[in-house]
Amino acid sequence: MPDLTFLPAVTMAQQIREKKISPLELAEAHLARIERLNPKLNVFVHVDPERVRREARAAEAAVRKGNSLGPLHGVPISIKSSMEVAGYRCESGRGFAPASLPQRTLRWWRVCALQVRLCWA
Repeated sequence: MPDLTFLPAVTMAQQIREKKISPLELAEAHLARIERLNPKLNVFVHVDPERVRREARAAEAAVRKGNSLGPLHGVPISIKSSMEVAGYRCESGRGFAPASLPQRTLRWWRVCALQVRLCWA
């Protein structure tokens, strides 16, 4: 099987629906790649493996139960660090200023995140 992290998102979602791969398997593949490459590339500001695994297990349970699945159900996504999300560092592209730690998620971003979650659910 090819590296799961190089599959197109629609293929990942299709294989999840067809139970060829599990959301947890896909999440673990992405986490392993991030762990291996991020020290050199410094792409991710914050990675939350526990949350990723928790949400992947929930996605997997939905697949097993035969729940209605969104078009990107179980496909891992990353959120750019310039987006203000409660509890996560917000860099906003400011290499010269300290990152903020928002206490809330901005309204426009909550709407965007909800739309992403609807596709992912």
